Amino acid sequence: MNPILEVRDLNKQFIDKDGHVVKPSDHIDLALYPNETLAVVGESGCGKSTLIKQIIGVLKPDDGQILYDGKNIVDLSAAEKKEIYKDIQMIFQDPNAAFDPRMKIYKIITEPLIHHKKIKRSQAKEVAKEYLKMVGLSESLATRYPHQLSGGQKQRVGIARALTLKPKIILCDEITSALDVSVQKEILDLLEKLKKELGVSFIFITHDLALVEQIADRSVVMKDGKIVETLESKNLKKEAKHPYTRKLLEAVYEPRGAA
Repeated sequence: MNPILEVRDLNKQFIDKDGHVVKPSDHIDLALYPNETLAVVGESGCGKSTLIKQIIGVLKPDDGQILYDGKNIVDLSAAEKKEIYKDIQMIFQDPNAAFDPRMKIYKIITEPLIHHKKIKRSQAKEVAKEYLKMVGLSESLATRYPHQLSGGQKQRVGIARALTLKPKIILCDEITSALDVSVQKEILDLLEKLKKELGVSFIFITHDLALVEQIADRSVVMKDGKIVETLESKNLKKEAKHPYTRKLLEAVYEPRGAA
C-alpha cells in the first residue's frame, strides 16, 4: 500500500533569543497510510507542533519534501495549495482560540464551505445541522455561540468543521489535552468511528502515551527535532528500545492495582 502522505528529509531551524540555532525539525521522515491513525509523540518542545505546522502550510520548511498525491506541497503555487488543503484539514488544541466568539456555531462549521464556494450562505444553517448530528451534537446548538458550549462540545464542533470539505487527512494537535478524562474518551471514540465510516487518516499529536495505545495504529517518537523510533502502538511497551521512549512509558501513570 502506498502512503497517502510522506514527509522526506524535512528540516526547519530557528535562532532563539540568545542567538542559538534550534532545529525543531531535523531530517524528519515519516509516512501516513490510508485509513491510518499515526501518533506523533514527545515532550513539549520536541518539535511536534512545528512538524504539523509545516504539513498544514503555516510554516515553510527550510528544505525537504511534503508529498501528497505525488506532489511536493512545498513547491506548489498558492492556488494549487488551496486545492490540496481541501483534502488536509486540522483540529486545533484550543477551540476558544480557533473560533471567532462573535460567530454562531453554524457559521463556524460551514466557514470552509463558504470560503471554497461549496454552498450558499442561505444553506449554511441546515448544512451545519447535518454535521452536528454526525459528531453527536444536537441540532439546537447551531444558533448558539462558542461561550455557550462546554469544552467537549466545542471540540466536537472543531471536528465537524474539519469534516465539511470531506478531507482524506485530518491533523489533530493535542486536541484532548484540555479535556476531562471522560470527555477525552468520547472524543477518541468519535475519531475512531469517523475513521471507520469515512476512511479518514489522522495524524494525532500528543504527549500522552496512554492515549496513543487507544487511538493510534503506529507511533513515531520525537526528541529534539528528530524521530528516534517508530512503533506499532499496540506493542509500545514490548517493542520500545530507545531510552527516551522507555522514559516516556515509565512516566505513564497507571492506577494502583492496574495490570
